[in-house]
Amino acid sequence: MYNQLTINFSKDDVEYVNKMQQKVVILKEFLSNVIQVAWITFGAFERNTICWRNEYAVYASRANTAVGSIIDKQSLSQILPNGSTLQFKYGTFQLLNLNDTYPYTVEYVRSSPFDEEEITIGLAQPVIVNGQINAEPNIVSAQQMFFSNTITMIPEEKITVFMNSNTNNGQVINNMTNQAINLDFDQNYCHQSITYHNGTFILDKIERKY
Repeated sequence: MYNQLTINFSKDDVEYVNKMQQKVVILKEFLSNVIQVAWITFGAFERNTICWRNEYAVYASRANTAVGSIIDKQSLSQILPNGSTLQFKYGTFQLLNLNDTYPYTVEYVRSSPFDEEEITIGLAQPVIVNGQINAEPNIVSAQQMFFSNTITMIPEEKITVFMNSNTNNGQVINNMTNQAINLDFDQNYCHQSITYHNGTFILDKIERKY
């Protein structure tokens, strides 16, 4: 079953935000300590629909995680079952085992003297925005990781939505506008609808899963 978010704009509001070159930006929340990355950014229409499942892949990158940097996925796993434990070795991910818990765990094994001492690891999640889906899942988190270390990533289906003119997919950020709205899809929610009105997002509707 998909989670779905609908974002509505009036004719005047959508015209204004597009004239100001502002985009809708959506972040995911994590229980673990991760660097915030823009999961989705897009130009608004009057009605916008975002759909996703609670499923993730893991990526690795040499990218910088300074604020403003855009992270690229240089190695990417397949979509993984919940509770996956992986090893990153020889530049690729190997699934070691599964457990009954939700976190994703990665161990970085240095396989040659040419391996980076520190890499960026994180989760990526497929998403459909206004009927369009990227060929690869969008990055939702980033963590710096040293070889011989293990990290655990615990995603939540909680998102933050706000407007910004200088943010792109996969970009590291550390600040949001005070007009941001937080939405929780963990508590048996399937479809939520919000409206942007006079610079603020307002919750319209929540439909529960059955």
